[in-house]
Amino acid sequence: MPDSVPASLTETFASLVPSVLIMALFIEIFAVFNAFDTTLPEFIFIFLAPTLKAADSLFFTIIMTLFIHVFWFFGIHDAVFGGILGHIRDGNLSLNAAASLAGETLPAIFTTPFYVYFVIIGGAGSVLALAILLVRSKSKQLKNVGSIGLLPSFFGISEPIIFGVPIMLNPVIFIPFIFTSVANGTIAFLLMKFGFVGKSFAMFSWSMPSIFGAFLSTLDIRAMLLIVGLILLDMLMYYPFFKAYEKQLLKEENQ
Repeated sequence: MPDSVPASLTETFASLVPSVLIMALFIEIFAVFNAFDTTLPEFIFIFLAPTLKAADSLFFTIIMTLFIHVFWFFGIHDAVFGGILGHIRDGNLSLNAAASLAGETLPAIFTTPFYVYFVIIGGAGSVLALAILLVRSKSKQLKNVGSIGLLPSFFGISEPIIFGVPIMLNPVIFIPFIFTSVANGTIAFLLMKFGFVGKSFAMFSWSMPSIFGAFLSTLDIRAMLLIVGLILLDMLMYYPFFKAYEKQLLKEENQ
């Protein structure tokens, strides 16, 4: 265009070319799949259905929970894996939501609300249990971290505890940080599989406390009782390692 035309207007017209090409490409894709009475997303979902079905298993739940928490321990946030796991969890959630509306049996267990509300209670590492222990710690450092991190962990935000204790790169807390969420996922998965607790079919906020999210996502009062039981179990798992670390810090503080 002539030099007298403002740069902003020139750039606007220039962007029309790739926009038109992209729209033309997707119109062609839509037309091809529409001829076979389907869509590209539906085709991809059908193609991946066997893989998604295999992912809805206890083995997959345990492996992925272990995998995510090992990476978290070294400072790699679980959001990194959202692009992979998000499609599996949200896909299963969509199946359950559709089945619920149709009055059918819910087919999947490993959904987004299952992972958020039942597996990582209080955020990564199920640190709500640890935060409760920290509040009553004899160590000034741990008690301060617990006081600051308890409320965020109640809403599923684990970073104040993970970086404040710290848990990351802390070999003393490594085992409970990894295996509390694995235990939660295993117990919840088996109880849902055998019908003792309802499966999830609705997702609310990531920051909704697990005890409320578990009930609202399943509409099963037993889900709330399960969360309470899992928190107590997590506290038992954290306790000996917490006391060992507390003893270590008390020695340093006294010196």
